[in-house]
Amino acid sequence: MLLLLTLLVLHFLKPALIPSRPSGSEDEGHFFIQVEGDMKFPAVYAFNRPPNLTQLINSAGGLSSNKGLPEKFKDLTFSSGMKVAIRTEGVETRLYQSEMSAFYKTTLGMPIHLNRESETGLTALPGIGLGLAKAIVEERSKRGGFRSLDELLSINGIGEKLYRKITPYLTIQKRKEIHSPGPLSQRLPRSWPTSQM
Repeated sequence: MLLLLTLLVLHFLKPALIPSRPSGSEDEGHFFIQVEGDMKFPAVYAFNRPPNLTQLINSAGGLSSNKGLPEKFKDLTFSSGMKVAIRTEGVETRLYQSEMSAFYKTTLGMPIHLNRESETGLTALPGIGLGLAKAIVEERSKRGGFRSLDELLSINGIGEKLYRKITPYLTIQKRKEIHSPGPLSQRLPRSWPTSQM
């Protein structure tokens, strides 16, 4: 209930806090990362530049356990719109990464990825209910993904007015890679063991 109230307040304050048209927050210097797991204060945090893992942990008040992370992971940086979770599982501390919820993204003025978002996530768009979200996902599957936002106009129930209303919240850009700084960049998998005791 508190989360819903917070999201509603942020939604109505959004015009004063964030530019009205989502345009890829990274271009504007706003980086939002959702931090979860074994943290003292899990939440969504804002940064002026891509944060590294140490900055994420410090923003969330530190780890709730006394286990530390190996030095090689502390400089990993993350793109805006990511969800990062650190969980202690037995003797391992694991780092998980995925995309932030579409509901958080739209509230923060960040576009959601049309070709990757779930039916439920698409309902975060104004005017899109479960029926239209299902139709969007079905059309996306038929096409093998959308190549242009204009293709949404071919879906029964999406007219010019609704199209203009939802397109500021959408993107079809490719996923940006999460990387380690330096010449030997590597893709971080969805689950990464960070320490073994």
